[in-house]
Amino acid sequence: MNKYSKEALEKKFKRICQCFGLYDLMFCKTEEEAKIANNESPKLWNMDTSFYRIIKKFHENTKDENIELFKNNDLVLNKINNTNRWNLFVSNIDVTPRQVLKGEIGSAKSTVQQYLKTLYMFKLISIPDFKDVKSKIMIENKHFAFNLNFYGFYNADSIDDWLDISNMFYLITDGIKNDFKMFKHFSFSLFMSIVAFLDDPKNKILNPSDEVLNSIGFLKDKNENNEKDSLNKKLNLNEKLKKIWKETYSQLCEVFINKIKESQKLNSHNEILEYFLSTLETLLGIKNIDLSDYKTTDFVNYKGIINKEKEISKARSKLRDNILKARNKLNDRYYSDITPIDESINFIHDCIEQQEAAHIIAVSEIKKMIEKDEEAFEYLSNPNNGIIMDHIYHDAFDRGWINFNLKGEMIATWKWNEVYVDDNNNYKKYPLMKIKEEVFNDEMKNFIMEKYTNKK
Repeated sequence: MNKYSKEALEKKFKRICQCFGLYDLMFCKTEEEAKIANNESPKLWNMDTSFYRIIKKFHENTKDENIELFKNNDLVLNKINNTNRWNLFVSNIDVTPRQVLKGEIGSAKSTVQQYLKTLYMFKLISIPDFKDVKSKIMIENKHFAFNLNFYGFYNADSIDDWLDISNMFYLITDGIKNDFKMFKHFSFSLFMSIVAFLDDPKNKILNPSDEVLNSIGFLKDKNENNEKDSLNKKLNLNEKLKKIWKETYSQLCEVFINKIKESQKLNSHNEILEYFLSTLETLLGIKNIDLSDYKTTDFVNYKGIINKEKEISKARSKLRDNILKARNKLNDRYYSDITPIDESINFIHDCIEQQEAAHIIAVSEIKKMIEKDEEAFEYLSNPNNGIIMDHIYHDAFDRGWINFNLKGEMIATWKWNEVYVDDNNNYKKYPLMKIKEEVFNDEMKNFIMEKYTNKK
C-alpha cells in the first residue's frame, strides 16, 4: 500500500484521533460508558486570538526591556487600584500585554487571563491549581514561576527560532498524555489545524461524511442561549477548522509545517502529512500497536490499550523529578548528573532549560519487559535508571553514539567523534563526560550492565 494514499494516511490519522479519545463513543455498549467517552471527547478550542501573536508579544516585551534574569525570577501579577485592570512585571519591569489607548494603564482582566493561559500552555510559566484559572490566578501580587523552558525562549533571537520541531510535537503529544482537559483541547485543535492545512483535496482524510468528525464541537458551545455559540454549532467540520485556523492557529501551524519541510527536504503536502502523522505515532508509542477496527473493538479492551500507554507515559515523565528528589536537587534548575572527565574543563551547558532525564534502559526495552513482568514498570521512574544531562548528550545516548562504562565514564563512538571532534583530535564544545561519583551507585551500575548485557 502506498504510504501517501488516502487509505494509509486516513489509518494513521484515525489511530491518533483514537488516542485523543475522539472515537470512544463508537465502542460504548452502556450509557455509563457513553457518558465517560463523551466527557473525555476533545473539542476545538477557538480563543479568537492568535497564540503565536501572544507569545511573540511576550518575547518582544522581555527582549526589548533587556530584563536581567536570575535563578528565581518570577512573573508577578498586580491589580491596579480601584479598576479591573492588571499589570505583569518581571524584575520590576512592566511586561503587560496591551496597546496604550487614551492614557489607560494595565490591561483588562480577560486579556491578562488569555495571556497567562497561553504562557502556561507553552510551558513558559508554572501556575499551581490552574484548573481553577478564572478565580484563583487573578489575585493581586500573585507570583508565577518561570519554567526552564522560558530561558531558551528568552535567549532565542525570535519566536520562530524557539518554536522548533520537537517543541511543536511536544505540544501535541503532551495534550494526549496529560489529564488536564485544557491541554487536550489545545493539542487536539493544533493537530486538527495542521491536518486540515495539509489535507489534499484529492484525498480528503477529513471526510465530511464521517459522523464522529462532524460531531466535534467548539469549546465554547456550552450555552445554548448564546447566539454566537448556536451559529458555531451549525458549521460543518471544514468550516469549523477554517474558523479556528484563521483566528487562533494559522501562524503556529505555518511555522511548524515550514520547519518540517526544510529539515526533512519534503515538498508536497502529502509527504509532510505522512511524516507528521508517522512521527506522532512513534512518539505516542502506537506505531506497532494494533488498535483494530474502531467499529468492532470492545470499549473496555480498547481503553485498556490506550490507558496502558498513558500510564507508561505518565510513569516515564516522573523520572526527572524522581532523580532530582533522590539527589536532593529539586530546587536546582541547573543541575546535571554528568561532569567533564577532564576536571580542568569549566563546562557550561548549551541550553540550561534542556537538562533532561535519560533512561539507561530505554523505554522501548522496558515496554517489552512489562509484557513479561509488570514489575518492570518501576524501571520507568526509578531514579537509578536515569541520568540528567544536556539534551545533546541525551540525544546521542539514545542514538547509541555514546555509552557509559562501569566506572561511569563516557565512551564515544566514531559517530560522536565525527560530529564533535575537531581536526586536531580535540573535543570542541562537548567534552567527554562522566557520571558524578556521588550519583554513581551500585544500582545504577546494574542498570548499565543490564542495558548492554541483558544481565543484572
